[in-house]
Amino acid sequence: MSTAREFLFVVRLRNKSDEQSFSLLNRIEKCINEQGFNCRRADKDDTKRVIARYFGIRTTDEEIEDYDGDKAAEKWVIPDSRSAQKKNSFGK
Repeated sequence: MSTAREFLFVVRLRNKSDEQSFSLLNRIEKCINEQGFNCRRADKDDTKRVIARYFGIRTTDEEIEDYDGDKAAEKWVIPDSRSAQKKNSFGK
């Protein structure tokens, strides 16, 4: 039986300078670590993974795109021939 769990804490910072924000976040992180939990700040991939889990999307090995539908748009959108001609004429 697996007992590993992840929790997400969101801290809203209002009217704080960058220096004050980092100081406050460091204290919060230190306090959580002192309680015996592993704590780290989420990076972009962590945020995408948590949001995908929230919406029930399975993401085991695949990379999550930054913008929904990028691959589908590249696959199905046919470029306008006039815009392609303009690109070719400017590229010469």
